[in-house]
Amino acid sequence: MQKAKRLLRRYKELRFLVQAHGRDGLPDSETRTYARGERLEAYLTQPLYVAETFTGTAGVTVSLQETLQDVQRIIDGGMDQIDVKKLLFIGRLQ
Repeated sequence: MQKAKRLLRRYKELRFLVQAHGRDGLPDSETRTYARGERLEAYLTQPLYVAETFTGTAGVTVSLQETLQDVQRIIDGGMDQIDVKKLLFIGRLQ
């Protein structure tokens, strides 16, 4: 998943710029990259069994194949219309 690594790396670079200048300063293509990176990072906050006690959220098992499909869906823009907060600790995409 080199695409996912590149997306997250670029997202982190853009996050610095957004913090300093706001999202309006980004070109459209970079805004899309930033938004997808934000969604991917949120999706990767999977609810883990070992954290149940601390988070109050039940752990979820997501297979590697499902995770790869979900990551690809985010990279391809299939989740562009979904609020980032809805991707936090969800397990598998619906």
